[in-house]
Amino acid sequence: MLPSGDILNYAIAGSVVVFTIFLCVLLYNLIRMLRQMNKAIDEVKRKVESVHEFISGGFSKLGVLAEVAKYALAHFVESKTKDRQPAKSKK
Repeated sequence: MLPSGDILNYAIAGSVVVFTIFLCVLLYNLIRMLRQMNKAIDEVKRKVESVHEFISGGFSKLGVLAEVAKYALAHFVESKTKDRQPAKSKK
C-alpha cells in the first residue's frame, strides 16, 4: 500500500497536468479567436477605405451612372408603351 503522502503527490501531479492541458487549450482557442477578430477588423477597414474612396473620388462616377440609368429607364418605358398600344375597335 502507498503512503498517504505519495497519493497526495500523485494527485497534485495529475491535477497540474490536467490544468496545464486545460490552459493550453484555452490559450489556443483565445489565439484563434483573436486571429479571426483581426481578419474581420482588416476586412472592415478595407470596406471603410473603399467607401471613403468612393465618397471622395466617386462622385464623378455617379454622374455617368445617372446618365446610364436615365437612358435605360427611358428605353424601358418606351418599350412598355409600345407593347400597350390600344387595340383597334371594330365599328
